[in-house]
Amino acid sequence: MQPLADLAPPIAAQPRYSAVVAIPARDEAERIGACLDALADAAAQAGPVAVLLLADRCADATVEIATAARARVPYALVVVRRVLVGSALRNAGDAGGARRAAMDAGAALLAPDGVLMTTDADTRVAPDWIARNRAAIAAGADAAAGRVTYLRADDRALPQAARRRERLERIYARLLAELRARARPDPHDPWPRHDMASGASLALTLDAYRRIGGLPRVPVGEDRALVDALRAAGARVRHCPRIRVTTSGRLDGRASAGAAATRRLRAEGGDPFCGPDLPALDDALACLAGVRMRAQARLCASALPGEIERAGALVRMLRLRSAGACRGDNPVPARSGLR
Repeated sequence: MQPLADLAPPIAAQPRYSAVVAIPARDEAERIGACLDALADAAAQAGPVAVLLLADRCADATVEIATAARARVPYALVVVRRVLVGSALRNAGDAGGARRAAMDAGAALLAPDGVLMTTDADTRVAPDWIARNRAAIAAGADAAAGRVTYLRADDRALPQAARRRERLERIYARLLAELRARARPDPHDPWPRHDMASGASLALTLDAYRRIGGLPRVPVGEDRALVDALRAAGARVRHCPRIRVTTSGRLDGRASAGAAATRRLRAEGGDPFCGPDLPALDDALACLAGVRMRAQARLCASALPGEIERAGALVRMLRLRSAGACRGDNPVPARSGLR
């Protein structure tokens, strides 16, 4: 068990809510205030909601700042402190374990038909974030994944070469998402959509969370593992581009192999390859065709312009095939826009 020392009334004594936002936090004193204030704006549009903040072995003022925020936010804010010792520290003392503990505690606050959401302590949700997550679930989805962008100030701090690479990756990711959506339409996840699965913006029904046994026990990549587990269980997952959050683009993240570590490596000129969520186009097409491949070579970042051109041509062809349904789509970026 992972002992949680409540700094609010015990969870068992709390009322049950129709929606709960679970947030893991580790030494986030600089950012937690903005996170909670953004959720206040979102809660004002969405009705009764609770926020469960799990302070994971914090050594700074995260807990004090969050506790003080109770006086100004329009939602029920439950703050718990996570304490790990001995084997628990070895087995669950990671970012994935912290999110699982936060989501498990949040689930305990939910009504049987409730919606469990999660975001990050360095993230600011859009004012309609809670409402749009609830709307996606009400429309028939079992889970909803939101679109994540970085704070502009953090983007500007990156070297120009790193910023250009990230821009190319975003273009390629959008093309792959559209290619998949048009080549193999999913009535529960239609175009427009994206392919992100980030812990900064996830929502699911309590039933779906319990059906898969909670958040998968992995040290990193727990967000992608959650979506994969939901799909394997037959859940309907909506990747809604209108569910939006803005997150820190910092280079000193909490997960040893998370997004911050990847950004730092790229800022230093390392990591010439894209992540596994951006396969080479041939590999992506093989997957769409149902061809099993023993191993996929990681896509080299220098190949992105060419892959974008090829993917763009395929997307344009698919758009033409369904022109009546695709009026108003944004044009595929031309080569001149990649320089």
